[in-house]
Amino acid sequence: MDDYNRINYMKCGYSTVGIRDDELYKNWDSDFIAYLREKGFSNWGRKGYFLNTKVLYVNLNSKRFAFSWPGVKFTDPIAHKYISIEDFKKIYEIFEKYD
Repeated sequence: MDDYNRINYMKCGYSTVGIRDDELYKNWDSDFIAYLREKGFSNWGRKGYFLNTKVLYVNLNSKRFAFSWPGVKFTDPIAHKYISIEDFKKIYEIFEKYD
């Protein structure tokens, strides 16, 4: 896989966390999006997004995130589970210790 795809691929390293939380209804105004950007994550950058979605995919390897699209499966999240924003922050805090 070339560098471009390694950076932009949501499935990169099977490290995508699925997050389902009502806070995400705020879309770009979500405090969680600001948190991700502060941590160095960036938008996946594909065409558009859908308003009022409460699901976000966050790849821990590529440090990319993407809102879900109805009917489009970007990837399977780790263990096929969706977690809350609060749980993601706890998990990410552990990962940061090892960077």
